[in-house]
Amino acid sequence: MTGELSLTMEALEELYLARREMGWSVQVYDYTSNSWREGEEAFRAPGTYERAVLQGPGTRPVRVRVLPSGGGGLSMDPASAAEVGTWRALGVELRGRHLELIGSLLEGRSEKVTVEELTALLRASDDPRAGEVLAALSTLLPQGGGGP
Repeated sequence: MTGELSLTMEALEELYLARREMGWSVQVYDYTSNSWREGEEAFRAPGTYERAVLQGPGTRPVRVRVLPSGGGGLSMDPASAAEVGTWRALGVELRGRHLELIGSLLEGRSEKVTVEELTALLRASDDPRAGEVLAALSTLLPQGGGGP
């Protein structure tokens, strides 16, 4: 993965809680105490959090930049959005044809993209692969957020 994900602490907690029973782990670095907190402790203890590491079983660890509260949900740079490792680390299985579509939708873009922005681009696309990608991404969206 070339970049890192960006999540608010709330979005990171939501992602972790939804996947912990599948063996996912999270570590969050607290600058206040100069220490790493693991699992649910990271979300209960007060601190100054700016980075985290999220890992699913059999996947490479994903670096996460923790955004201030209210800063939106999951976002990533366009190059990371077009890589299989990014999505696999988030528990989303996409194929090469799906990544090609994402790459073409984000071509020329330099700023980070949120899953919600990507979803809007997919919904506006007339490419038949868009529905497949939307279905796969539905696990990352709020209830009712998936589907074409």
